[in-house]
Formats: sequence, C-alpha cells, structure tokens
Amino acid sequence: MKRMLLAFALLLIPLLGVAQEEVSNDGAYASSESYVVTKSQYTSAKAYAKQSRWEHNINFTMGAPGPMSMLTMSLLSEDLWDDYYALDVPQSLSDKLADYRYYWGAWFMIPSFTLSYRNSINHWFWLGFKLNATTAMRKRYHSVTDDVVMRKYSTFLTGTVDFHFAWLNRENVQLYSALGIGVSHFTKGIFNLIPAIETTYFGICVGRGFYGFAELGGGQSGWFRGGFGVRF
Repeated sequence: MKRMLLAFALLLIPLLGVAQEEVSNDGAYASSESYVVTKSQYTSAKAYAKQSRWEHNINFTMGAPGPMSMLTMSLLSEDLWDDYYALDVPQSLSDKLADYRYYWGAWFMIPSFTLSYRNSINHWFWLGFKLNATTAMRKRYHSVTDDVVMRKYSTFLTGTVDFHFAWLNRENVQLYSALGIGVSHFTKGIFNLIPAIETTYFGICVGRGFYGFAELGGGQSGWFRGGFGVRF
C-alpha cells in the first residue's frame, strides 16, 4: 500500500510542476500585456495629471495705468463737471479769491493693484474673477508760493469675470490672452457704476507651483502688468 501511494505521488509531482509553469507563464503574459496597455496610455495620463495638479490659480498684479485709464478718470471726474456747471452760477467774492489764490495741478495716476483667481476648466481654458483698485491723485497749490495745500484722491474699484485662453500650455511656460467683463465704481465721479472691459492681448507665465508673469493689455488694471502667483 505504501508503495502504491509513493508511486502515485511521484506521478503527481511532474503534473503539478507543469500546471504551475503554465500559471506563471499566463501571469507573465498578463503582466506584459498590462504593461503594454499602460505604456500606450502614458502620454494622455501624464497630461491629465498635470492638468488636475494645477487646478486653482491666485495672482497678485501691479500695473502701469494707460492712456484710457487717465482719459476715463479725467472725463468722469466731478471736478471737471463742477467747473462746467459753475459757468452758469455766479461766484461769490470768497470763491473768486480762492480761484486767484489757489490752483489745481494735473491728475497723477498711481500704479494699480489687482487680486485675481482663476480655475482650470481644461488644458486651454480658465474661468475666474478679478478685483482691481486704480487710484489717481491731484494736488492743489498756492498761487504765490507754489506750496501744496491740498491733495485729492480718486479711486476706481473694478470687478470683472475673466476668460483666459492659452495658446501654449506647458508645465513651466504658458502663453495666453484674456478678456474680462464687469463694472467699475468711481469714488469721486459723476456716475457710481460704469461698464468695464479688461483685456490681455499677450501674457507669458513662467514657473510651476510658484510663478511670475508679465502682460500687455488694456483696462483699469493697466497697459503693462507684472506680478506673481501660486497654483494648487
């Protein structure tokens, strides 16, 4: 009986070895096949990972006000319209003396500051919003001594919804344009709210998680802008 069991066991050992070899070969083939599939999808998976990695952007921008900002500030200033309506109103003696004693200088534009956020919809389009503050200053001088006796500040507060379009999107470099539509509030103007359009004709962004950028555009945020931002 023992001899029969031993012979039976000797017969089973080769069969088990063949079955194990087949299983190993199938596993190796399955593993190789899985590797081939992953290899073919590597490019798209890498692009998706980059896109999902940088989903949110927060920017801080400083801009040089352009001619349009200065023209808008001058046309909507309450000082201009006060002078216009004053032509039909008789001036008192004290007003006339004040006009002779003092005079106003030209408006001086202070660099604008912008805080913005945008969200990545896909690899070429972002949607966001922007808040901007642009300030102008005007000095009043003494007619005889030319000393500054008064400073007057006027501010544009602008909010827009921004649409960003990338025509080159790499992990370290992006080239883009943008359009923003919203409203502006002039603190010292004849109108409380006016329509606002912000444009970015050309922008370049360099960096990854922390980056810097420069833009050429139009609107209250300035014609030339620069700043930094973070992605997360």
